[in-house]
Amino acid sequence: ALAGHAAAGDGRWHAVMTDLLALHVIAAAAWVGGLAAVLLLAAPRPALLAVTLPRFSTLAGACLLAVTSTGVVNALIQLGTAPGVALPSALVTSPYGLIVLAKTACLLAVAALAWRLRYRVLPAVRRHRRTAVAAWAAGELTLLCVAFGLAAALARTAVT
Repeated sequence: ALAGHAAAGDGRWHAVMTDLLALHVIAAAAWVGGLAAVLLLAAPRPALLAVTLPRFSTLAGACLLAVTSTGVVNALIQLGTAPGVALPSALVTSPYGLIVLAKTACLLAVAALAWRLRYRVLPAVRRHRRTAVAAWAAGELTLLCVAFGLAAALARTAVT
């Protein structure tokens, strides 16, 4: 945040971008860390899972909203303020824009899995029924790890 894209440019957006990036990272870490904890600690215990998963699902929804909104604003600022880069075309013509699109696709896939987990699997978990919650959570966690890898690549990629 201090030396990467948030620090680049003319400085007009530095404070906004670093604050948004901090919120983005905190929300992503809470989501991934919480999901890993649910998977490792609660999934093997149906009674604990029935209490934990609904609470985590609410937190994950808030994290999804925070990650999405901060990511969109940061990408718009970054692509809109880069010298010589037109915003719409930058998404498909620059390496930075292509990685943003890949992260967006990953986020949409995670959101779809999370939605299915919340509205299809969670009701069964609340009734202490055996479900494939570990498989769903592992799939979501895997996609989130891919998004982290893309985030690392994005931080090292020039905007233009």
